[in-house]
Amino acid sequence: MLIIVMHNNQDYLDHLTQLAKKEDIRDVAIVKKEHIGTRLIGGDASFTLSRGKMHDAYGRAFVAVVNGEERTRHFLDVIERDHYLDIINIQDKGFVCTVPFYYIKHLELESATIKKEEVKMKIGDYLTEERISLELKTHTKEGVIKELSTLLKNAKELVDFDAFVKDVFEREKLGTTGIGNEIAIPHARTDAVKDFVIAFGRSSEGVEFNSLDGKPAKLIFLIGTQKEKNLNNYLKTLAHLTRLLKRQSFKSLLLKVSSPREIIDAFKKVEM
Repeated sequence: MLIIVMHNNQDYLDHLTQLAKKEDIRDVAIVKKEHIGTRLIGGDASFTLSRGKMHDAYGRAFVAVVNGEERTRHFLDVIERDHYLDIINIQDKGFVCTVPFYYIKHLELESATIKKEEVKMKIGDYLTEERISLELKTHTKEGVIKELSTLLKNAKELVDFDAFVKDVFEREKLGTTGIGNEIAIPHARTDAVKDFVIAFGRSSEGVEFNSLDGKPAKLIFLIGTQKEKNLNNYLKTLAHLTRLLKRQSFKSLLLKVSSPREIIDAFKKVEM
């Protein structure tokens, strides 16, 4: 689950970071962006919980990844009871919301008119023909994750293959990574990799991923990245990928090309 707190007081956000560390919540980031409200979450986001009012006057936000509903509610209670936060700014407790982590497609950390040079990490630079399967043999979520993981077994980016697979499945327990529109992005921030790594698989029949819209996933991306790397960059990368896949023409191209090389070329062309 993502906990997001928007507030303009840096001390307020820094104190939230300290509270998170005390609760052993390590995946945190403070995002700074003018008029961050709708840019960060999107106007149509479905909140699991929200308090206060989101408006464009906020220019900063605290973002934390919390495992499980019980820990999420506990941390929200910690925030609510903390007297120091009241002292810092009694007139504005900020906008607080929780969003399922699979709602990453709503984390538009850049504006809709994002400049091409602002995308630091390009998916096409990390895909290789050996890490692409255009006809997945398995038809279950567990089977597909294992099949795609096998494509990465000899990847130089992997430190511990078994630990990587385990961490991907642990992440999947937190909520589906089937984002809808026939797309799934199972992923993990893990110590089992030393750099960003990605594999891609395509299923003509589709795989049940408990997706948001109930549709089976036909385009599946398996991603791993270093646990210690900047959370903000990780979210940007996932948001960048989902933005690309929301383009119907690009998605249709990925569904019909006949070779791994064409998949890579499609990404490099759209990311030029």
